[in-house]
Amino acid sequence: MSGKRPLGLAAGLVLGCLLVAPFLLQQRETAAAPAPALARQGVPARHGTVGAAQPVARHAGAASLVGGPVLARSGATVDVHVSASFPDAAARTQRWADFFGALPHGDELSTVAIVVVTAAELPASCSAEALGCYRPGQLIFADEVIDGVSPEEVARHEYGHHVAESRLNTPWPALDWGPKRWATAVDVCPDVQSGNAFPGDEGDHYTQNPAEAWAEAYRILAERSAGLPGDTWSIVVGKYYPDEAMLAAVKLDVLQPWTAPTTRRFKAAFARRGKRQWDKKVVTPLDGTIVVKLTMPVGPRHSVALYAADGRTLIARSTAFTSTSRTISSTICGQRSVVVRVTRGTTPTPFTVAVTAP
Repeated sequence: MSGKRPLGLAAGLVLGCLLVAPFLLQQRETAAAPAPALARQGVPARHGTVGAAQPVARHAGAASLVGGPVLARSGATVDVHVSASFPDAAARTQRWADFFGALPHGDELSTVAIVVVTAAELPASCSAEALGCYRPGQLIFADEVIDGVSPEEVARHEYGHHVAESRLNTPWPALDWGPKRWATAVDVCPDVQSGNAFPGDEGDHYTQNPAEAWAEAYRILAERSAGLPGDTWSIVVGKYYPDEAMLAAVKLDVLQPWTAPTTRRFKAAFARRGKRQWDKKVVTPLDGTIVVKLTMPVGPRHSVALYAADGRTLIARSTAFTSTSRTISSTICGQRSVVVRVTRGTTPTPFTVAVTAP
C-alpha cells in the first residue's frame, strides 16, 4: 500500500507475523460470552500486520470479549468476539459478522474465530507494532484506523492467511507457499529454486515471502468483489502484483479448492519389429508431486524415465521397481508439460503407464 507499512508480516514458528516480539494473548472470560482460546502456550502468532509508530496511546492490557456465533446477512454463521471496551460492542459484533460473511470464502469461514479489539488492547494479542495477526483458526485486529491503515484492509489480508491455512498445496504448506493454483500461476516453486522467493521468511526477505503476496492478492480480490478499486500494493516484490490471470487463480483457490491429484492411464505395446521407445507428452498444469508407474508382464524389463517437454532434458528415472513395475516420483516445478518415455526391454510386450499429478 502506497505510503503505508506492510500489511501482514509473518514471523514465528507455526504460522506467522512480522512482529518485533510475538506476545501470547491473555484473556479473561466475560459474563456475556466466553473468550475463545486465542493461543496455546508457546505458539506465537505468525502472520500479522505491522504499522509504524502508532498515533494512538497503547498499553498491554488484555481484552475482555463479548460475542460468539453470529448470523450474518449473507446467511453464514461467523464466530465474532468484540472487546467489551467498545460501548457499542453488540453492534460491532453484527457489523463484522456481516463483513466477513460477505468476503469471498468457502467452508473455512466456519473454522475461524474473529477477534476485534481496541488499538490499546492489540499489543497483548499480537505485538507492540502489529495492526493485526493470524494464528491457526484465530484472526485478531483492532477496529480502528492505525497508521493510515483501515481495519477492513487488515481484516481482508489476515483472512487471506486463514484461507491459505485451510487449503492444500502438497507437497508444500499452503500457509507459507500459497494455495495450489495461485502458487503455480506466480511461479513460487521456480522462484524458491532460484533463490528469489522465501516462504515463511518474515525477516530480511519479507518482501519475497509468497505467504504475504498471497494474502495481499486475496485482499485485492476481496476489495474488487466489494466494488472497491483494489489497486493498492506495497509490501512485496512487483512480480507478485496480481494480473487478471493471477486473480482468477486466487478466486479458484478460494471457491473451488484443489483437493487431490488425478491419475491418467495410458496403454501401449511394443511390437517385435517396431520402435524400441514409446513417448507420451503429458500436460502438467499445476506444480507438485508427480508419480509415474510403469506396469508390464514378468520378464521384459522395460524401463521408464521422465523428461522435460523438449524430450531431451532428463528430470528423473525410476527409483522403485519390482519384477512387473517401475516407479518414478519427482516434482513438477514450473514445467507445464513433461514427456514420459518407456524403453523396450528384452521382449516386446504390452504395458501400462499411470501418471498421477496435481
